[in-house]
Amino acid sequence: QDAGATIVHEAPVELTTPLAELLAVMALYDGEDWLESNCWYMEQPLPTGPPEGPYAGAKWKRALCFRGESRTPHAIVVDVSSARVSLWRDKYAIRSKLSQLSGNPGNSCMHLTDDQSGGVLAAFRGGAGAGRRGGGGGMACDDSYAYACARALLHPKSVAWLNSTRLGEIELGGTKFKRAWARYTSWLHEAPVSPLRRDSGNDDAGKWPAAPDWDALLDTEE
Repeated sequence: QDAGATIVHEAPVELTTPLAELLAVMALYDGEDWLESNCWYMEQPLPTGPPEGPYAGAKWKRALCFRGESRTPHAIVVDVSSARVSLWRDKYAIRSKLSQLSGNPGNSCMHLTDDQSGGVLAAFRGGAGAGRRGGGGGMACDDSYAYACARALLHPKSVAWLNSTRLGEIELGGTKFKRAWARYTSWLHEAPVSPLRRDSGNDDAGKWPAAPDWDALLDTEE
């Protein structure tokens, strides 16, 4: 309210396994180097020490965010068109408030308030962002975008994929996993087939790219 932004949608996201929680972190922050490098670990070390790879940074973030009895995250969609201040600038204040409410300090809150400008998104889809996705060596924190995160958390086929028991049957970070995960995250970043309008009701459902057959991807031979 202080920022002048409006919450337009809020919903719980049922993640049924620790692996689903980890994959949700990876999906929300897809393309950010720290998921592998764990370069922000010393901001909030874990009592058990730093996780081992693959995806050590994602495991660190998952350990911070998903703990205690109440583990179900809530997806909050905010309309910032009338905001009086930048939510990106205020993200630490937002994080602090959410930390107080959840009882999880610091990096235990997931936030996606990065630059959403058309130029940045166009550069990402054109390959500027993709060129360093999965590099794992830097401290980049600017490759996650709200529309892809909304699809990750709110599209039923995405949530089903994150909760799939079959993902637990293959090697995390192995060839088969990376191939299927790359296809999933590419789908997350695909633009709508046609512009979406808030007042168009259920007609928008067919305007998003169809989700791939995830099981078929896992069944593909090496």
